[in-house]
Amino acid sequence: MNVAVFSFGCRANQYDAQVLREQVRAAGHDVVDAGAQVGIINACCVTAKAEKDCRNLVRRLHRRGVRVVVTGCFLPQMLVGLPAEAYPRGSLPRGLAADVVGGIHGFEGHLRAYVKVEDGCEGMCTYCIVPRVRGPVRSRTTAEVVGEMRRLVSRGFSEIVLTGVNLGAYGTDTGQRLEDIVEASLGIEGLRRLRLSSLEPAFITGELLRALANSPSFCPHFHIPLQSGSDRVLRMMARRMSAGGYLRLVERVRKYVPGATVTTDVIVGFPGETEEDVAETCRVIEEVQFLAVHLFPFSPRPGTPAASLPGRVPPDEMSRRKRRVRECARSVRAHVLAGLVGTRQEILAECGKAGVWRGYTAGYVPAEVKARGAMRGQLVPFLVREVRQERLAGDREAGW
Repeated sequence: MNVAVFSFGCRANQYDAQVLREQVRAAGHDVVDAGAQVGIINACCVTAKAEKDCRNLVRRLHRRGVRVVVTGCFLPQMLVGLPAEAYPRGSLPRGLAADVVGGIHGFEGHLRAYVKVEDGCEGMCTYCIVPRVRGPVRSRTTAEVVGEMRRLVSRGFSEIVLTGVNLGAYGTDTGQRLEDIVEASLGIEGLRRLRLSSLEPAFITGELLRALANSPSFCPHFHIPLQSGSDRVLRMMARRMSAGGYLRLVERVRKYVPGATVTTDVIVGFPGETEEDVAETCRVIEEVQFLAVHLFPFSPRPGTPAASLPGRVPPDEMSRRKRRVRECARSVRAHVLAGLVGTRQEILAECGKAGVWRGYTAGYVPAEVKARGAMRGQLVPFLVREVRQERLAGDREAGW
C-alpha cells in the first residue's frame, strides 16, 4: 500500500513523523510523496492556523479519494464533521504500522537529524494547550538517546538537533540531565555539529552552559522563548521569568558562550496588552539583539485560561502591532548580520547551483557561499564579504 505522511508544527512533531514513516515501512508499506492510498496527518493544534491547515489538508486528501488518518496533537472537536479517522498520538490502525525498536534510523529530506529526548510539558502558561495534548514529561534514557545519535551519525548525519516538547525539562522525571547527553555526545565519532532546539529560560543552568561551552561540536545558537517584554503581560501569561530576568539570562549565556546568537518567540495581541506593553517588547528585542524573532498573533486555545480573559485585541490592531514588532525585529536582525561581515564562518552545504552553496552557519545564520567543488553535506568555511537579502554572502578562501 502507498502511504503519505504529513506533519505540522514543531521539531518534536517532525521527529514523530519520521517515526511514523519507519513504522509504516516496517509493516510492509511504501512511503510516497504522490499517489498515496492512505494519508497520515501528524496534526498540530497549538494555534488556530495550524488547526485550520490540518483540516484543509483532510478535505483535499478526501477529494482525491485518499483514506485519511489523523494522529498527533489534536482535540476531538478539531475533526468534527471531517472525513478522517482519528487515532491517539503514537498509534495507527492495525496493519498500517509496526513497532520500530531503538528510535529512528534516518531523517528523510534533511541533512541534519532531529532526535527527540523527551515528550510532554508540565508548564502552566495560560495561553498554551500543549500540556493538555502532550501530557506530563516523559524522558528517554541518556543511553538510548546517545545510541540513536551514534546510529544517525554513522548513516551520514553529521549534524544532530536535540529536541523535545519541553527540551530543558529532560530528566526532571528520571533524575537525568540534558548536560548528560551533551557530555556523552563527546564520544560520538563523526558528530560535527550538535544543536539544541527551543529551551525554556528556567531550564538554562550554569551546569548546562558549562557542558555546552566544553563541547567542540556545539553550535552556539540558543532559541529562548520570550513571549513578551512586558512584565505585566508575562504575569498574565504565567511565565516563569521577568523581562529583567530574561536579559540577565542572555547576558549569562553569552558569558559562557561568547558570540552566541539568540532567537526567540513573541506573542502579539495577548488579551489586555497595551501599546506600552508592545513598546516594552520592542525594547527587549533591541537590547538582546536577537538574530530572529518568530512572531505569533495571540490564538485562543479551547480550555486554556487565556481564552476567557477580557481585553481581546481587535484583529486590525493586532495586525498593526505585529507589523510594529516585525519592523523592530528586522532592524535588529540587519544590525546583527552587518556585524558578521569580515568574520570567518562555516556552513553545512545544503543546496547548490553553479558553484554557489546555501546553508546555515553554526550560529544558525543563513548564508550563500561561492565554493566550487563543494559537495552537499560538506562543512564549508568561508569569509563573509557582505549581507545579501538577509543572508551572509562570501567566498571559500584558497587553502580552506
